Parts: sequence; C-alpha cells; structure tokens
Amino acid sequence: MIKFKTKNHSENFWASYAKQVIDFQHALAELIDNSLSARVSNLGNFNPAYIEASFLELDNGSIKLVIADNSQGVSLEHLTGEDNIFNLGFRPEKQGEMNEHGFGLKNAMAMLTSGFQTNFQLYSNPINSTDVFKVEGPICENMQAEKIDLSEWIEDLDVLREAKSGVKISVEVKKEYFSTIHAASSTFETLIKRLGEHVGVMYHEYLNDNKIIFRYKSKDSAKWVTKEVPPIPTPFLVNNSIRKEENIIKIEFAGEEYTAKYIQGTLDKSVNEPSSEGIKGWPYPLRIHYRGSNARCGLTLKVRGRVLKTGVFREVWPDKVGDVSFNNFLGELSVKKDFSTTNNKTDLDPHSEIWKLLREKIAAEFLPEKNTKKHSETSLRKKIIQSIVNTHQLKGKDKPHQKKVWDGGAEIDVYYKDKEDIHLIEVKIDAAKVLDVYQLLMYWDGVTSEINVSPKRGTLVANEFPVYVKKAIAHINRLQDSLGNNYHIVTQEVNDFS
Repeated sequence: MIKFKTKNHSENFWASYAKQVIDFQHALAELIDNSLSARVSNLGNFNPAYIEASFLELDNGSIKLVIADNSQGVSLEHLTGEDNIFNLGFRPEKQGEMNEHGFGLKNAMAMLTSGFQTNFQLYSNPINSTDVFKVEGPICENMQAEKIDLSEWIEDLDVLREAKSGVKISVEVKKEYFSTIHAASSTFETLIKRLGEHVGVMYHEYLNDNKIIFRYKSKDSAKWVTKEVPPIPTPFLVNNSIRKEENIIKIEFAGEEYTAKYIQGTLDKSVNEPSSEGIKGWPYPLRIHYRGSNARCGLTLKVRGRVLKTGVFREVWPDKVGDVSFNNFLGELSVKKDFSTTNNKTDLDPHSEIWKLLREKIAAEFLPEKNTKKHSETSLRKKIIQSIVNTHQLKGKDKPHQKKVWDGGAEIDVYYKDKEDIHLIEVKIDAAKVLDVYQLLMYWDGVTSEINVSPKRGTLVANEFPVYVKKAIAHINRLQDSLGNNYHIVTQEVNDFS
C-alpha cells in the first residue's frame, strides 16, 4: 500500500466543483482526451489508440461505466508523487495534444460521481512495468494506491484484455446525470445511441486512425451489445450544383500571426433522414447535431482536430439569428493550440482577444450564404433545362418549363416535348425519397387526365437513390396509367448535370 497526499483539497470543495454545466458526454470526453494524449509512441509515430467504454444499466437505474485504453498508463511517480494526477492543474512534462489545463481527470471524476456521491476506481498498467496499481476514490487529501493482480486489471474488459499497458476507470454514474446526454431520449439504448452521435462528431478526425468501442447492456437484457463509434464529419452537401468553399484566415495580435481554416457550404440533410441508418449505420440518423436551423447548424468549432461545439451562429452573426433562410448554412472553423479553450473544453475561451478578432473577421468578410433548399433546387432546375435545350435544340413552346397540372394544384419541375414525346422531370438536391417517386406519378396522372396522352418518360433527379426508392420505382413501372400504358420512371443523378 502506497499512501500519498493531494493538493487543493478542502471541505465541500469537490461537491462545489461538480456544480458545473458539463453534460455527461463532455465529462466522458475529458477521459477520451487523456487517452488520446497518452498514446504509445513508436519511433516518433503514435500507435493507434483503442478506447473501450462499457455501460451497464444497474437495477437502481444508475450506470456502471468502465472506460479503458491502451495508452502508456500512469507511472507510479505521477500516481502517488508530490506532483500527482489528482492535483488541480497537473500536467505531465511531455504534454499530449489534448493536455491544456490540467483539470480533465478532476473535472470528469467530480461530474461523473456527482461530487463524489458515488465512487470511482482508477487502475494503471504503466508501460515497461510489471506492476499494476489501483487507486480508490474519492479524491481527498489523503489517498492510497495498491498493487493488484493482472486479473483485476482485465476484469470488465473485452477488446483490451490483451493490452500491454493503459488506464482503466470504473465509476457508478447516477441516472439523472447520464440522461444529460439528450433530454429527449427516454431509454437506456437511445441514450447510448445519442452518445455515439456526440462522440462520433467530437472525435471524427481522430477516428480515422483510432478506435472507440462502446459495449452496453440494459438491466433487462441478457447480452452485451458492441458498437464501434464511426467518424461523423461535418456533413457538407457537395455535388455539381453545390460546392463548399475553403479559406485560410490570418489575423495578427501583439506582433504574432494566427491562422485558421474556414470551410462554409450547405448542410447535407440526408444525415437526418431515417434512411441514413440503413446507408451509414449506427448511430444515424442524427438527432442532436446538424439539424438544419440557426441553433443546431451554423459553425462547427474544432481545436487541435477535436470538435468543441457545433451550431455556433449567434456568436458570429447575432444580427442574422432567426432568419430561416440560413437554416441550411453550415461551416467548420479549425484552429490550432494557440487558441485557448474554456477549462471544461466545451468552447473557445470567450475572453481570448485572438478569438474575438477571428470572430470579427469572419463576420465582416465571410457572410453566411442563404443556401436554402429551394434556392439550390431552382439553380439545379435551370441547369437541367439548359442541358436539355443544348442537347435537343428546343425552342419556343417546346422549350423546357414548369407546368401546372390538376387545375393548378401541383406543378411539374421540368416539362417538355421532344417531337411528340412528353417528358417530366422532378428535381431534388438531397437523397431521393419514396414520396418523390409518387409525386412524379401524380404529375404523370395529371398530364394523362388533362390532355389524354401518356408521357414518354418521368425522370427523378436526386443526389442518391436508396434501395427502397428503387423498389418503389420498379413497382410503379409494372403498373399502367389510366390510358392503359405502362408508367416509365427512371433516375438520374445530380452529378450528371455540370
């Protein structure tokens, strides 16, 4: 048993420290940051990090969280020395890319235990050591570490059972705090799914080379479920009609130059569609981030490759808040370590002069575009019309145009005649839906009803065509219209029109 002392401890300190506005995902992120910062280095390159987080729903509604990694582990000196990891402001001599304030572990433990109303255990399996150590919470003035058997280290682990080094933390989290993941999610499984969304967004740049694995089991389930958290990058819509714009922004302060990478464009709303789960997998569709409004779209803030915050709009363009024509605007702002963050790493430091100057420059020189869906589809429709005109040399009344059917109750996006053949086109900039197919069918029936002629072809133009849309088209093409002719609906991708 090794006894040691911590600093900055006083009666009720940690209970007060836990009264911060940090939701569960941000407390968990503090531990993930530590894992990524302590990756094992091999000849100057980092080995891929594996982070395993298991969530067990207990009978009392609380959640047993166990999070472990294959990092370098914490040395005995940093675990029990005078300058140890439980002291506020502790930072190792060689700081990792996520080490900034020295509050991360303490923030996480105070929040996850609700001010140490529950307890935690921290296990360290240091690299190049044959000993494994365990420290029992809470954080207090007098603490102790003990050597443990390897069997206790691998307990509750799955993918990391063979890890040669690392850190493991076990903590009981109250249901009320775990539910801060997403107020609208009522079940354990949906909270885990939304946590996957949070983590996939926050670490999308790191998840290209590193892995975060979730394992979870509800109190009513007999089996564990395992999910790998996928990278969820900022979802810009890009096709031949819509582009994203990239710029390097430079500002000067106190004789120093600072740079930021700024991307702006339009939201790809398909990430919110129910069909995205079948295309992109768990945890799609997105229900928290990138929802297509000023409050839940706007800018994504990234520092050192890690997303701090999404939906930043009011802070940069306060005079445009509430204007729904900016609802599909999307941007991403990436800055380096010379931009400081708040102590809990949920935002850039609001008192930073360089952050203030950067906001002012973006507001003055990079106005958000009113890239509404209606505007984008209008632009695409014009390109399609011009392409048809160029191909078929159509003029006058035969030139492609919009046409109303059903006594003006519906309007076809593009209608034209090539010789005696009638063509109908429905234009969508997003992924096609089954509803779009039946909208085209409605136009077809409107034409046959009014002029007693069946169209030659109905074309659905969209960014992509999910399997269920193709099935709907195949079904309709087996049917006949009121004149006894088969429907003929085909697809064409947006990218075909340059």
